[in-house]
Amino acid sequence: MVQFEAHHQRLSREAPASSQGRVSEAKASGFAERAVEGVRVLTLRRDVTWTDGVQTAAIDALLIGPDASFSVVSDADDPADAQADFAQFLPRLIDLVLQTR
Repeated sequence: MVQFEAHHQRLSREAPASSQGRVSEAKASGFAERAVEGVRVLTLRRDVTWTDGVQTAAIDALLIGPDASFSVVSDADDPADAQADFAQFLPRLIDLVLQTR
């Protein structure tokens, strides 16, 4: 979890400089870890303000299973939509992680 958080905090800090002028601000917050059916699920919320003023929110997740890992992003204009989409797809994502060998 420490590495996951440090990696995403660094990406957020560097986003304005590395986005070729498209991102004015990025913030990572709400880091969490849980286990679902034996799959380790690391999540965070990422908020981005683009240079044209548009704001987006995302749930970034790393799902770590016994034989495979997946990185998943649920992105939306509204933070509640990003969270709801991720929650809706998580059971199927867990199935995919557990079936991948």
